[in-house]
Amino acid sequence: MNPSPAAPVTMHVLAIGIDAYLDQPLGGCVSDVEDLLLFLRECKGLPALSVNTLLAKAGVDSSAPQLPTHKNIVDALRKLSGAVRPGDRALVYYSGHGSYQKMPGGDTCFDGLVPLDHQSEGLIFDIELNLLLQDIADKSGDLTVIMDCCRAAGVTRSVEKLRCLPLYDGVPECSKEVAASLLQQARQSRQPDRQDYVQILACQGDEAAAECRLPRQGGVTRGVFTYALLQE
Repeated sequence: MNPSPAAPVTMHVLAIGIDAYLDQPLGGCVSDVEDLLLFLRECKGLPALSVNTLLAKAGVDSSAPQLPTHKNIVDALRKLSGAVRPGDRALVYYSGHGSYQKMPGGDTCFDGLVPLDHQSEGLIFDIELNLLLQDIADKSGDLTVIMDCCRAAGVTRSVEKLRCLPLYDGVPECSKEVAASLLQQARQSRQPDRQDYVQILACQGDEAAAECRLPRQGGVTRGVFTYALLQE
């Protein structure tokens, strides 16, 4: 008997863009996602694309489905982990604010992504995010993560707007309960033989990412990093 043909390889894309923050809105994150997806769809030689987007444009209805809320982002990452097969390619892209909080009574900071509903639900902290990404990498063997936000290396815009959201005056502290949960997750993540994955990041963990207007493109706003990456 002839062996069954191998299942076709799929490229799974989860793209998140958040402009519509209530406190410090941005202007180019959703456009960054649209540019990235256009680039991927026009690329030759890529496997079939399976795309999931979580977008919040300016003026978005806060009750609309598929918004980049804390729960929806985490659920989308878990769904992606369940969808990929060995040999599939996966791409996770985030364009929005990054921020951080300190451990109670210490100088150690937890970096994180800033979901649309961060004021009520908090950050998606680096440790939780890294566990979710690692699960995708382990199941697919081919994961690329692109982060266009401040403190991007820690969460592993003209310079008119920075993609960094200071949550409070000074350096905020997370609760003792949140810190304890994150430290427990960090201990769980220290496992041998985990799959490596590619990270393409706008800046270091202590640096800022920016967005700017592009005069030659009709004055549209784009993330400096994403625009340069796609041009290159």
